[in-house]
Amino acid sequence: MQRFRCVATALSLFATLCFTFALAAADDAGFGVIKGTVTFTDGRPVAGSPIIIQVNGTRWNQQPLFTNDTGAYTCILPAGEITISVAGSRKIVTLAAGEQATVDHIIIRTGVFVSIAYGDHTIPDACDVCGAYKAPGDNAGQFLLGQNLGKGVYWFPSVPAAASAFAVTAHWQTRTGYTRNGPYTIFARHQWTFIKPETLRDVTLMLGNAVSLNVLVLGAGGKPAANTALKGSISYLTPGDHFWDDDAEGRNEPQELKDLKTDDDGVLALGSWPSNQYKLTLHADTMFGTPQIFTSGMDDEPAQILYTLDLPPRDVTQTLFTGDGQLAPHAAVTATYCWGSPMPISRCSSAISRIWTAMS
Repeated sequence: MQRFRCVATALSLFATLCFTFALAAADDAGFGVIKGTVTFTDGRPVAGSPIIIQVNGTRWNQQPLFTNDTGAYTCILPAGEITISVAGSRKIVTLAAGEQATVDHIIIRTGVFVSIAYGDHTIPDACDVCGAYKAPGDNAGQFLLGQNLGKGVYWFPSVPAAASAFAVTAHWQTRTGYTRNGPYTIFARHQWTFIKPETLRDVTLMLGNAVSLNVLVLGAGGKPAANTALKGSISYLTPGDHFWDDDAEGRNEPQELKDLKTDDDGVLALGSWPSNQYKLTLHADTMFGTPQIFTSGMDDEPAQILYTLDLPPRDVTQTLFTGDGQLAPHAAVTATYCWGSPMPISRCSSAISRIWTAMS
């Protein structure tokens, strides 16, 4: 079984001593050390770039090694002819047992660099970015994965100079969101059209600042529903799987809201949400509300939403018949109420089934 170890470059004395001992051990085992940095021609580091290593013509690391935030990498490898490939650069060096070799790579900036930030220049947390480009005569486009260079910058080196259009979709998580599965995931999409061929392009995707979303909930008689437990859902318009402006419309992505409660003034604080169009639906144990559609974050001011629980539960009565028009007693029934959750009813006691509006 091949042995492969990578150690992060460090400047502390402790790390230096550990590296010295590791180098001595590598010498005894017939290994050497290769380290280096990967930077662009302007000196900026190429962070998070995958590195492929070959030893004597054979692929050594089955999983790629990645440069760190400063573009540096360090590896302990067996002696022999070593090939280091990263970001389109390929270098070959002969490594002797116990030797420490430096292999730096300088990368020419090509393709598209996308900078993503909020209006106040803060960077979204956990942002994943995908891209696509169209060349002349290509109506479908080519899908690409962006390389995260850190600090909100994503690199798409494979975009050709002749590309006529480029688009990205990004999704990230809010820092504070009241959802069932943790932070709320938001999507954004943008398209750029290129007039002339260029080997390097820098573009910027500015996101609306996340702002606080507060909901004044009114109950019976139009009075604030103070200290009221609520459930519901919130949905937003996502670009879905499309990149281009002329593709189909996006889809609404609902997410469940739970464990909510208004304060003494009937205000429900839902935390911070990026700029987007939302649809909010709330319900209490005995009252429902009509879905409210609103846009949040356009002016960087907290969004104040008025929501009224004005729909009481209703009785629904349905008579069931067979295909030939006969009454259908004791038939198995499955009902769906307004929140979209199935409500199975095992058997009806008579031909007329009375289904009460369910409260979840």
